[in-house]
Amino acid sequence: MKIGKNIFGVGAMTAISRVFGFIRDMLIARFLGAGRLSDVFLAAFKLPNLFRDLLGEGALSAIFIPM
Repeated sequence: MKIGKNIFGVGAMTAISRVFGFIRDMLIARFLGAGRLSDVFLAAFKLPNLFRDLLGEGALSAIFIPM
């Protein structure tokens, strides 16, 4: 039952990741509050992932390659 152990491991790591993400969001809300500073921080937090999705993984380059 190696696959069962692997499924449990992936599920456990996903649960731990979600808990840490929730803790991160609580700390951001606690220290930055709901204002301009938190908006700037969250935008700066998400921009690198957006650029990686558009440029690094080929989504934007697929538009310019003719079929």
